[in-house]
Amino acid sequence: MRKLALIVFSLFSLHSFAWGEKGHKIVAALARGAMSAEVLAKIDRYLVGTTWENAACWMDGVFNEKKYEYMRPWHFTSLSKDKIYVKVKEPNLLNELEACIGILKKRDLLPDQVVKESIEMLLHLVADLHQPLHDGYPEDKNGSAVSIKFNGATTDLHTFWDDAILEAGKVDIWACTSYIFSLERKERLAIQQMDFVNWYEETRLCLGDVYDTGGNTVSNEYVSRMKPMAVHQLSKAGLRLAAILKEIFV
Repeated sequence: MRKLALIVFSLFSLHSFAWGEKGHKIVAALARGAMSAEVLAKIDRYLVGTTWENAACWMDGVFNEKKYEYMRPWHFTSLSKDKIYVKVKEPNLLNELEACIGILKKRDLLPDQVVKESIEMLLHLVADLHQPLHDGYPEDKNGSAVSIKFNGATTDLHTFWDDAILEAGKVDIWACTSYIFSLERKERLAIQQMDFVNWYEETRLCLGDVYDTGGNTVSNEYVSRMKPMAVHQLSKAGLRLAAILKEIFV
């Protein structure tokens, strides 16, 4: 865990980034800080020319490119409120996360560029899985159809969680690192138990609080109430990403 304490300095100079950038960079840095030198070397061999933090943002960077249009559904797993998740054939976040891991386990048979992109996808998808509205309801387009106001500006609930909650709540890597350090070893190991559907269902349980905005105007009280959730979700994503990478690359 000492490495985790050191890695926070790599993000100290971050300015105002959206969840899509700041959140993904935090998760990547937390995972990187938990890697052994041996595992780092194996992964960095494929990520040559980019950092973990930038690699984690690659999927959002190409979101609007026609070449990668097929990947857009991979960022979400939407399910009606009263439904229980059942595996489907259609592309979604959970399916592509499993597929990505399968590819990386066969990396020795694949071109380096394919492996690099799969690592970039993995870094990104694990973080997306822990953003509650990426696991939201299709009826309101994962919160995108829920109009809200914050600090006098009109936005939607999904964008607020993607873009504003971390800045408004002053959620940063220091808060996440502090939370992780507060956990006992057995608690960290329990969080890292490999069960992607359980991680999804656990994140879905956050939605009740996420939607409890108290009206169409989001208050500072809501931000304060949601800050611990945001910290916990990012921290769990970092710990779980580290566990996945260790399983693949050790």
